[in-house]
This record gives sequence, structure tokens and C-alpha cells, in this order.
Amino acid sequence: MDLLGHSAAGDLALLYAAAHSQRVARLILLTPGLRAVGIEDSDEQWRAALARRSGEPWYPDALAAIEKAEAGDESAENRRGYMPFFYGRWDDAARAHVDAGSAERSRPVRDGFAAAGAFKPGRHP
Repeated sequence: MDLLGHSAAGDLALLYAAAHSQRVARLILLTPGLRAVGIEDSDEQWRAALARRSGEPWYPDALAAIEKAEAGDESAENRRGYMPFFYGRWDDAARAHVDAGSAERSRPVRDGFAAAGAFKPGRHP
């Protein structure tokens, strides 16, 4: 099969392809995370990635929201505040996608998906 994974599902697609390579003809990863392959960004790399968007009009508010999240603010309102960093363009379509996704998210599911060790390389069956 051809397997496509986007964002966090890219991690899942990568783990599946590694475990079942004989079943995957092509693997397409769109903005995947790096946890599945054991790569962690350093704080300097993370800050440099954020700074590359500093010319955007939403940057100051989104950066403030990132800093609040790093300090422990997990509110939906704050999460929406930093979401522009995760889109190539922060336009009406991106905002609608975030708003629809936020309404459909379940905290227990989200927490389980990203549980400690969930994407540890070699953990898959």
C-alpha cells in the first residue's frame, strides 16, 4: 500500500513502515514529528525555528503563547494562540482547521497519543 502520514500521524506512519516494510510500497510524510526516529530538537534549534517566523504579523502574540505553554498554560485558548507556528500560512483556512480540530480533540486521547515513550524507536511490535 501507499501510506501517507501528516503531522503526528507521520510518526505513526513511520513506525508502521519500519515494522511492516514489506506492506508499504511508498511512504509519504507531510510535516512529520521527529520523535519516532529518536531525534529531539535542542532548545536552541527550537528557538531558531520559532525566530524564522519573526516577520509574521502574528509572531509576538504566538511567541507569548508558546512561552505561556512552556510555563504550564495548557488552556485551549493559549493553544490556539501558538498554532500559527504550525501552519505554512496563517490564513482563514488554517484558522478554520484549528478551530474544527480543537472542538474534536479529547484530552485523554491526546495525552495517550503523546504519552511518555509512545514514539520511542524500537518500541513498536
